[in-house]
Amino acid sequence: HVSNLDTFIFLSCDEQLRGKNRRPIKTIYWKGLDSNPICKLVFSMAGFIPIDMAANGSGHPNEYNKASFKNMLRETKQAITEGFDIFILPEGQLNPTPEAGLQPVFGSPFAKRNKP
Repeated sequence: HVSNLDTFIFLSCDEQLRGKNRRPIKTIYWKGLDSNPICKLVFSMAGFIPIDMAANGSGHPNEYNKASFKNMLRETKQAITEGFDIFILPEGQLNPTPEAGLQPVFGSPFAKRNKP
């Protein structure tokens, strides 16, 4: 994704993208954004699901906090059970060169959970 506003832009267009009969949605987000008190308040009120990972900069592999990763999996499973869809930004970080296309999709929570 190209900015920290991507989730909000998507959510503002949700009805046009997914129709009127859509399920409610929760977003998985980088817990580091909670350092901004407004983001923390909005994300908490919206029921977004945090994942803690190293702030290692765009273009580098994501490094997840193992306990946070497990908690994110539990919260995601519970949200799906409660009837929510889950919104994941697959790159897991900002894309510094969006004109060149998507970055390689680094190890995602799904890929790490289903690793042989």
